[in-house]
Amino acid sequence: MSKYWRYRILTNQPCEDEVLNDSTKAKLVLDDPSDFRVPRSSSAAPRITSASNPTHEPTPAEPPAAPAPQVQNATSSTSSNFETLRFHQMTGRHVSLNTMRNMASRCSSEYTQGYVFSERPIRNNEKVVIEVVSVQQLYKGGLAFGVTCCDPSTLRSTDLPDDSSDLIEMPQYWVGIKDIALQPRVNTVLSFWITDAGEVKFEKDQGVARTVLHVDNSLPLYMYFDLYGSTQAIKLRGTVFS
Repeated sequence: MSKYWRYRILTNQPCEDEVLNDSTKAKLVLDDPSDFRVPRSSSAAPRITSASNPTHEPTPAEPPAAPAPQVQNATSSTSSNFETLRFHQMTGRHVSLNTMRNMASRCSSEYTQGYVFSERPIRNNEKVVIEVVSVQQLYKGGLAFGVTCCDPSTLRSTDLPDDSSDLIEMPQYWVGIKDIALQPRVNTVLSFWITDAGEVKFEKDQGVARTVLHVDNSLPLYMYFDLYGSTQAIKLRGTVFS
């Protein structure tokens, strides 16, 4: 399938990055023009926005080693008043799900391939709430988040790159942000939802909500998370309408 890219920068306007292929047109509008990256076929990997690395300085390919991991686990919490939502059974290579598919854990000896997806597309104004239940301070970086029109059932774990920045090289519509919560701690509650205007809102511990992405919500959009670096396990509490 052929694919090409084009971009434009308008005075005092956000930067638009348009991805076109034979059957699908996807559109991403970034909040900050400095976040714009044009994917290219060179050896340099494309980057998705990083909350902890706004200047896009390169980070080590592998987190530094340490004598022993320091793991923190969450205490139990209630999930009442939430509509049930589960993770899709398709995951990254280093993730396991519990039988209810509401808890995802990355292998403690790995720091990549921690992808999990919502089991269905997320509706407008449907707030997806997750809780960080385990972190490993051995590693740098943290949870990545994004949306895609790609049905996870059409993927294989081997299709997914180790670096979530490279998801934009895949043929479907992928939009994401790395280290969304700046290495969240155990018991941190994170909420994500898409507004009618296509804004992706993010809220940490019921604080002030902020817009982190703009997406094409005319497409059916699944949410995905990458349990990367210090974020080792998350619990999907469910959804509520904002």
